Amino acid sequence: MSHDVTHSQGLRSPSLDGAPAGFLPGAGAAELVDILRRRLWSILGCTVLCVGAAVLYVVLARPSYRAEAAIRMDDRRQPIPTLDVLALYRGNELSTEIEMLGSRTLAEDVVAALGLQLEITKPRAVLREEVFASVRVTRDAPAATYRLEPADSDGFVVRNDSSEAVLGRTVPGKPLTFAGVELEVSPHALGLGPVAFSVVAFDDAVRGLRKALSIKRRNREANIVDVGYRGTDPQLVQAVPNLLATRFIIDRQKTQQTETRSTGAFLRDQTAKLARQLRASEDSLERFRVVEHIVSLPQQASSGVTQFAELQAQRNALDAERRALEQLLSSTASSVAGSTQSTPIAFPTLLRNEVAASLLSALAQTEDRRSELLSRRSPQDADVQVLTRRIEDLRAQLRGIAATYLQGLSNQVVAIDLTLAKSNAQLQTIPAKEIRLAQLERNVSGLAQIYTQLESRLKESEIAAAAEDPSVRLVDAALLPREPVSPRRAFSIVLALLGGLTLGLGAALTREHLDRAVHTRHDLLAVTGRPVLGIIPHADGEMWSARLARGKGPGRARRRPIGAGSRAELAEAFVRLATNVSFAGPNGPPQVVTVTSALRGEGKTTSAVNLALASANGRRVLLIDADLRCGTIHALFRLSRTPGLAEVLAGWMPLENAVRRMDTGDGTHVDVLPAGSAVNNASQLLWRADLDGLLVRLRAAYDLIVIDSPPMNVVADATLLAPQSDAVIVVARAGRTAPEALNFTLEQLRSVHALVWTVLNDIDYRRDRVYGRAYGQRASYLETE
Repeated sequence: MSHDVTHSQGLRSPSLDGAPAGFLPGAGAAELVDILRRRLWSILGCTVLCVGAAVLYVVLARPSYRAEAAIRMDDRRQPIPTLDVLALYRGNELSTEIEMLGSRTLAEDVVAALGLQLEITKPRAVLREEVFASVRVTRDAPAATYRLEPADSDGFVVRNDSSEAVLGRTVPGKPLTFAGVELEVSPHALGLGPVAFSVVAFDDAVRGLRKALSIKRRNREANIVDVGYRGTDPQLVQAVPNLLATRFIIDRQKTQQTETRSTGAFLRDQTAKLARQLRASEDSLERFRVVEHIVSLPQQASSGVTQFAELQAQRNALDAERRALEQLLSSTASSVAGSTQSTPIAFPTLLRNEVAASLLSALAQTEDRRSELLSRRSPQDADVQVLTRRIEDLRAQLRGIAATYLQGLSNQVVAIDLTLAKSNAQLQTIPAKEIRLAQLERNVSGLAQIYTQLESRLKESEIAAAAEDPSVRLVDAALLPREPVSPRRAFSIVLALLGGLTLGLGAALTREHLDRAVHTRHDLLAVTGRPVLGIIPHADGEMWSARLARGKGPGRARRRPIGAGSRAELAEAFVRLATNVSFAGPNGPPQVVTVTSALRGEGKTTSAVNLALASANGRRVLLIDADLRCGTIHALFRLSRTPGLAEVLAGWMPLENAVRRMDTGDGTHVDVLPAGSAVNNASQLLWRADLDGLLVRLRAAYDLIVIDSPPMNVVADATLLAPQSDAVIVVARAGRTAPEALNFTLEQLRSVHALVWTVLNDIDYRRDRVYGRAYGQRASYLETE
């Protein structure tokens, strides 16, 4: 009997799992819950690893402390107010001072002062002040590790950790010097036992200090800088920012005093020079008056000289303006038409003329309009020509105004020349000594003013040199830290917990995204489009079929606790499968059913065995192991592999001698035909054998024949068995069978026109919400039986 895989006329599809095949309401969040349940152990594993790493870090990490000192920095003022203009060229002074705080020079001073080259390495919880009362390390001290060991009741010995050489012996309160290190052991070290310490290179210590420093402005509005330091020794953590701030303030005050002293020296030198020049000018003025016998000149002479000078200055200014305008007009006259220099619009005096300014504005507007038209039209356009002529008219008017103004300037120069000639004739009678007298008096007056100002600034600089710089001061000193800033135990563990959960969830979602295998009945329907006759739950431990094969029926197992994957649940699933197979055929119950799968390990043999066992209630059932290469049904029933189907097909053994009867309990039995001897050419054997004749005989003797065939995508045996079967059941394993493998299997069955049903195996009801509700109710129902 052959059937087209695309037809299912007469198919009766009972409710298989109590849940709709389509998408469930709220499946978005519910699907995420299913993923979490399926990948729970992976998520928990990531979380445990992260939390364990955090706990290990918290336990093994050395506590780190942090302290801060605050410095206020105001803008520095020049000791001479008149020189404050130089501050305009100093840039952002606060940013510069912050960089100076982090300079290598200051870091070197702090390292040398505190002996930061020496570090306690073991025990980790011991502070340096508990071991050493004082530490000094030279800059050229070599990097090495040492041990301080008790030598007697109150003494110590220092050894080189690598060579074990004794470098010296000491007692508390007595300094010990070795290899550039001078230290004094504290009395508290007597009860500590051996102490390991190391000396690092000076440059490395400076580099580590600068790396551990944090210097930042508190906010943009306040000129307060916070100097922070982070380390493992709380005493040093407090001392470093305080010493750094103190050294910075001292250096800045020294710099300020140096600048003040330099300014004072400069002012004294300039004052001495001016004093000499002033005395020389006063002597020259006194000699001129004595020699020229000058007591007082008439007011007329003074006013005449003043008037002459003003007229001369006015005449020079007008003449310069006239010459400039004349040159501009000459250059514009020789310019080509349409040039921007053809209009004297750049002359400053013309720009102040209202008429010229009005014409200039009209000219600019007209030229803009002309430029706009030229962007869209040609120069020969009528509108463009009109604007061009307008521009020429405006320019001509501007040139006319300029020419008129030039003539007016020339006339003014001539008039002033006449006035100057008259004034000159009058001044010929005024002695030239008056002019010389004015020059000498002006020199004396100017030098006296400058000398007085420098004397005042010199006094101010002397006062500033004696005072401290108030622009920088320590606001808050660093305090001794009481609690470490890291590791933060609770925060680290909570962060690790959240990180582990996030990592585990991300890994779970990634695996789900990459996992293209079928998981649910809905997935299997979507891929194959064929009816799903059964959903087999996941079985823990030994398979139910083997237990049943030993005579332990499902009825006896129902007294045990019922749960997903229990014997009762498995029995019920295969009973439902057998029931669905009986009613799913288009022309009545199928008599020959081939059970196959896409690949190995998907549960086809288990499904075939249990389908036969579940169908044996009052029916004649034959189970055939057609996997002639790797058949395992004989092992499940503890039978001999031979004789079997291979011997029957080859004609070496009668059918009756190869079939074995197995008692399943409750008065029922199943006949089993094992695979027989393993053959390598099973497909050829099936092809040559009288398979039709064998199945005709079997149809007459049995109500149901279940054939366990090899995987479809591995060998061609199932393709040869499918046309001889009433239906083919393709078993897919949840979470393992890929859609591509199922599609290839269906293509092969479609080519032989087989009627195809499907079974979803290895469903874990506890991990899949889709089946949890319906089968949870079923488990409860079975438990009450």
